[in-house]
Amino acid sequence: MEKAGFVDVTETKLKMPLGPWPKDKALKEVGKFYYLECLQGLDGWALALLTRVMGWDVAEVQVLLAKLREAMADRAIHAYVPLSIVYGRKPTS
Repeated sequence: MEKAGFVDVTETKLKMPLGPWPKDKALKEVGKFYYLECLQGLDGWALALLTRVMGWDVAEVQVLLAKLREAMADRAIHAYVPLSIVYGRKPTS
């Protein structure tokens, strides 16, 4: 962003929890919503790539997705996604 001319560029790195496992109330809530988003998007994310590009059978993908859903529901697995938020402002002249 600085190369593009922005100033006061700030980067914040976070961990987006997948599921309601965090003890922190706010992170627990975020994790619940992210879990639901991922569950609803799994078929769309996986089917085209794995069948068209990787040559998998639809049945093979469904088996993989079932295992993935099972792992996502396991509260012993504390999964998260690294998240970077970068912002800056346009200089005033």
